[in-house]
Amino acid sequence: MAHIEFLDETMRDGQQSLWGLRMRAGMALPVSPLLDRTGFTTIDLTGGGMLDVLTRYCQENYWEGLDLLVKSMPQTPLRAGLRANANVTFSVSPRALMDLWVRRLCAHGVRSFWIYDVLFGFENMLRLAKVAKEADAKVAAAIMFALSPVHTDAYYAEKVRILAASPDVDSILLYDTAGVLEKERLQTLLPGIVAAANGKPIEFHANNLLGQTAKAYLDAVDLGVSVLHTASKPMANGPSVPATETMVRNIELKGHSHSLDTSLFQPVADHFRSVGKAAGFLVDQYAEYDVFSIEHQIPGGMMGTFKAQLEMHRIVKRRSKGTPIGVEEGPPFQII
Repeated sequence: MAHIEFLDETMRDGQQSLWGLRMRAGMALPVSPLLDRTGFTTIDLTGGGMLDVLTRYCQENYWEGLDLLVKSMPQTPLRAGLRANANVTFSVSPRALMDLWVRRLCAHGVRSFWIYDVLFGFENMLRLAKVAKEADAKVAAAIMFALSPVHTDAYYAEKVRILAASPDVDSILLYDTAGVLEKERLQTLLPGIVAAANGKPIEFHANNLLGQTAKAYLDAVDLGVSVLHTASKPMANGPSVPATETMVRNIELKGHSHSLDTSLFQPVADHFRSVGKAAGFLVDQYAEYDVFSIEHQIPGGMMGTFKAQLEMHRIVKRRSKGTPIGVEEGPPFQII
């Protein structure tokens, strides 16, 4: 049996996937100290998209809010996400700006980064990893999974080998944004990744768009994954990641161990459920198996911002040629 670590996604991918990145600091501060004491190996907290949305749409002072949250969670390393070639834009950002962004996050208390480039621009990824290391931050290099003829098991193993060879990379993050990985593929994919990682821990992050990710997490643990990304139940599932409560119970039933204080789960869940409902945001989601999700493979983390943008333009129910766009019917987002 294995000891499994948990990384909390409640305040980053959970609210990105369900609330469109519109979680203000005050919405989390009443329970962030509880998350800090729960025993997560890391708490994923922020990224460039949050700076953009909180400033542009919520008129929130991003840095002030970040400082308050960091101060409230002194025990647990806090993580930020980095797209290796751009920040707050879909165009390419200058390298000097990207390096400065990492340094400023470190100055504000971030001590962990996950770095990705969907085209695997290793030069940028490893440069930013080195910048993060200058502040003694941990680095998870991400392997962004996709179903395609190009993305073979050998392809991913080679990418992992290159990233794991860097002394500035502490762990490898297998990131399944569309939640399409099943046991059959994991059985061929993960052995190569584990071998190529050369002893470095493997993290697994998968959005539960197809309703099968909790099972994929258990299969991944059997194949060498030691860190699972989860979120408090009201902020989990659907386009978000599996629920911490469910996965901890599953891990226990399988005979594995963990380090989480389960007595703190309920007050955190009660708080975010109450805040989400009051703000008109999605909570307590689930997803049924939808083949169309396999076709479009839209990342779960993009669903929240996508829905919010559709609502802003009053086109949330629009269909293309009679085909659902992957946005379920239901209460519209309240943009606040």
